[in-house]
Amino acid sequence: MHIATFQKLFPNQTLKEFKAQISGISAPVKLKGVCEVSVSLAGGQKQTLELYVCDKYKVFTPLLGRDWLDILVPNWQNRLLSTKPNSVTPKILAVDVNEEKIAEHLITKFKKVLTIDGTQTIEGSEARIILKDHAIPIFHKAYPVPFAHRSIVEDKIDSLVGEEKIYQVFQSE
Repeated sequence: MHIATFQKLFPNQTLKEFKAQISGISAPVKLKGVCEVSVSLAGGQKQTLELYVCDKYKVFTPLLGRDWLDILVPNWQNRLLSTKPNSVTPKILAVDVNEEKIAEHLITKFKKVLTIDGTQTIEGSEARIILKDHAIPIFHKAYPVPFAHRSIVEDKIDSLVGEEKIYQVFQSE
């Protein structure tokens, strides 16, 4: 969502800092922050979703990310791949913000992920990689690590090897 639209719709809401970078088609997107909102759907359902606010030279039509699509249009990936039209999509009735309820909801829903050591795995999710016929793997050299971070990265790799979570290979397959 554009910052001007956000300020118009949510004048009393503050944004939280968002450190990750999002890439657009032609350039990185300059994010102003993120805000968690409660989205009311038809049928009385409510969902908590993250709203990303960015600053661009002109106001634009907001896009829905995968997390919003998963809630608003369940099974959207299969619908995109399907040749059958399906126009059943829920309607958003309202969006509001209650940070305490959002925090409780996230902690309850993702208690395994929100561990101190970060070693828990996410269960119940499935990922698919669909390759084109006759796809050929491409080898890329590792990205260079800044000199100031090399010892930190090497220590983390040694730690993961010691825990047998990763292992060294001497050639790619």
